[in-house]
Amino acid sequence: SPKKDIRREKQVCYIGSLDAHKGLATALSALSLTENKDLNLLVIGGKDEHEIREFMRLASLIGVENRVRVTKWVHHSDIGHLIDTCIAGLVPLSNTPFNRYFTSPLKILDYFAHSLPVIASDMPSVREYVEDFKHGILFEPDNPESLANALDHYVARNDFETMSAEISKHAEQFHWTERGARISEFIGNTE
Repeated sequence: SPKKDIRREKQVCYIGSLDAHKGLATALSALSLTENKDLNLLVIGGKDEHEIREFMRLASLIGVENRVRVTKWVHHSDIGHLIDTCIAGLVPLSNTPFNRYFTSPLKILDYFAHSLPVIASDMPSVREYVEDFKHGILFEPDNPESLANALDHYVARNDFETMSAEISKHAEQFHWTERGARISEFIGNTE
């Protein structure tokens, strides 16, 4: 359930690798296009200093380096306090066949575990978890303008509390005990 005593900053977070197919270049471009020039991006997961420097160089070229912070790799058990400083989790996957149909974006489950609304690329793999305008906002993959509009819309509507409460209920179906029961039921029905 949503934590009431947390001080959230006006920032969205991204958890994971900085690989090109993850769509972070789109996220940086979108950040430069937002009406909310005080909205920041927290990236959790730089592999090493070189990767972080290169990512920040790209942020500088786009003109958003002052609005972006990148952490080094953080152990999964230690990311909660970082997620809890954010108003939304970002999943800007690029439009590749793998991302569309085969990936299982676990970062969504990390965000849901903290009742954090998701701003994500609109593709089938994401829609399995996120209902648009209920658990977050979906945008056109690889389209910085679409992502900027989604971010601005989310901030303008101040939907955190409403979506966070919905996510708390919705996320229960993704707990391992619930998933295990459904898998066992499926196996039992196929025998």
